[in-house]
Amino acid sequence: MISIYLALATVSWGQKIPIVSISEQQAKLAQVFSQNLIIDKPDNLPPSQGQTISEIQVRFVDRKNQLVTGKTKPNIIIQELKLKSGDIYDPELAQSGLDRVNNLFIIKRSNLALKSSATKNNVVMVVTVEESNPFFWRFGLTLPAPTALQGPARTVTVVPQSHRANGIAGGVRLGLLNLGGTNKAISLGVEGGVDTLGLDLEYRDFWRHDRGYAVNLFSRQSVEPEFDKGDTEVNLPDGEGDPWIDRLGGGVEYFFPFNKDFQGTVGVSYRQISARDGIFSSSLEPVDENGNQLTFSDDGRDNLLTINFASVLDRRNSSSNPTLGYRFLLGMD
Repeated sequence: MISIYLALATVSWGQKIPIVSISEQQAKLAQVFSQNLIIDKPDNLPPSQGQTISEIQVRFVDRKNQLVTGKTKPNIIIQELKLKSGDIYDPELAQSGLDRVNNLFIIKRSNLALKSSATKNNVVMVVTVEESNPFFWRFGLTLPAPTALQGPARTVTVVPQSHRANGIAGGVRLGLLNLGGTNKAISLGVEGGVDTLGLDLEYRDFWRHDRGYAVNLFSRQSVEPEFDKGDTEVNLPDGEGDPWIDRLGGGVEYFFPFNKDFQGTVGVSYRQISARDGIFSSSLEPVDENGNQLTFSDDGRDNLLTINFASVLDRRNSSSNPTLGYRFLLGMD
């Protein structure tokens, strides 16, 4: 079985069009996993005078620009720079590297300066950064596109008619960033409502600002629309009402850039899907009161292993308040 999901939205001057079910504000907060929340780029960088970079130093400051001891390992910052020790200083390459530093979710803002070296015609390149708060929380537990992970964290590319419980529901995600100063993050999402309860635990390791891998474990119990209401009321054999669908599983994904505006991810997910007579029940219900199958397996428990791919091409002029451009999302299981 192959499922393909597509979504395309265009924006012209004066329009704001929601692309996914979560708000743009939520998506901006969610991007602690994909880009920095606050980008403070310098107005200008030191001009080039043909100097050779003899050393690269990283300094950490607080919001008042006072020197502090940083938590991030300096090599995490230095590997994002396009200039290395021994290179001739180039302002354009310096700016490009600084943009990548600013895109690290663990960095709130950064700047760059040159200082004299003991060797003639050599300089020391100093990168000054302010780190982001290591703790975060936000409403909603959906991860930003693209993600190949399944469960409550999955981005809704096209709103489905099933797998979504009716009634009032909401969620929250909280987590820790920059574990051990190595650009890793762990987060827990909790979803609750009248007919749903879900958990999603995720670990994300960034090798660079735009690539790395993530793993998650999830559980969701809900009364799904295809088994609720309808012209003829059909209950479980014991007459206890509608079945609760239990989805338990996990997955792993590798995310990477095709180019600056085109991000992709590929992963593998395992899910065990079962029908039960209650939210915390251990009793499996393979059929309804009329003998109709609720699961493909006779024992009421289905196992599903899928290869997942997702990508997003974003050519909007702003992710939070777009006035021009388009966004294209593709998902395939």
